[in-house]
Amino acid sequence: MNIIPQTFTINSLLSPPTEQLNIPSYQRRYAWKDPQVYALFEDIDMLQDNDGHLFGMLILHTGMHQAGINQIDVVDGQQRLTTLSILLNVLKLKFEELENMYHVQQIENLLKCGTDEKNRENKLILGELDNADYENILKGELNLVKNENLYNAHDSFTTLINESIEHHGIEWIKIFYNKLVLTAKIIRLDVQQAKDAYKLFETINNRGLRLSATDVLKNFILGHAAKIGSVKLEEVKSLWSQLIVNLDGISTDDFFRQYITSILTRKITKSKLIEEFKNDYFKNVKEVDKLGEYTYNKDYYDDLEDDDEEEDDEDNTQNIEDLMQSCLKEVFEEKPKSRAEQDLENIRGMLVGADKQ
Repeated sequence: MNIIPQTFTINSLLSPPTEQLNIPSYQRRYAWKDPQVYALFEDIDMLQDNDGHLFGMLILHTGMHQAGINQIDVVDGQQRLTTLSILLNVLKLKFEELENMYHVQQIENLLKCGTDEKNRENKLILGELDNADYENILKGELNLVKNENLYNAHDSFTTLINESIEHHGIEWIKIFYNKLVLTAKIIRLDVQQAKDAYKLFETINNRGLRLSATDVLKNFILGHAAKIGSVKLEEVKSLWSQLIVNLDGISTDDFFRQYITSILTRKITKSKLIEEFKNDYFKNVKEVDKLGEYTYNKDYYDDLEDDDEEEDDEDNTQNIEDLMQSCLKEVFEEKPKSRAEQDLENIRGMLVGADKQ
């Protein structure tokens, strides 16, 4: 695994005009609330001379560098990166109000990429469900923002900055801005191979704040697809993105728990979801021998297969894409359907139909 760790200020992270940071649609939506937003703001504001602050870590799937704008996928750190971008935009608006065009231009260079001044693009591209809201924030059209977490982050930063200026004076904003972009640091891990990026995400996030089951399963499945090949990865990423987009408003953890419950025909608790999903996955999905976890624990998973061995020798293994299709089919097949669930089944029908063509 070729990992290139580097320590950046926010200024050095966002200033390269040929890099565009892309948050794939398979990532969860922006979810930070006031406690996280306030904590980030206070961490910066309380910095003293000679203090340091570490925002944390970004895992980026960079691929090979090419001419022009390079799209870089954000594998981990999207919540923090989005929040920092919103904070920078609020600061820019305040500097505009104060007619400080020097700092306005500095921030504009951090929020945009490209070398053509007339056709610059946003430095950060959010997932399918959030990007329109993010663009509306940058355009000042807050009344069009639907994701309350994005709207509230912008609103909270506006209030915090106005209150701080009122309390500390107008010079406060320049000091705060310099702390944000020049003093605080963020660790950037560049990984060129997708399979390594997902494995690194899982390793790092296996400590500290617990990930949702959906986050763990996403990286498990995409990591496997990446080991099979780039074409397989793109197919599975597309299916996962469709699943997440169409589950908007429905608990994805509950979705997968009901799926695995329907497959195993027994109740599965939340605490056992990941374990039971992987057990079933290793028994029923092809090419699992490419996964180190399976190889390391092969005897254990072989025992599971022996326990559940059917009377015939028919090979029931399936591709990852078939697994994604069966998620949509099995979860909602046997229970009364709400309107949202009916929509999901209709989508499933379209996906299955497309797969058969």
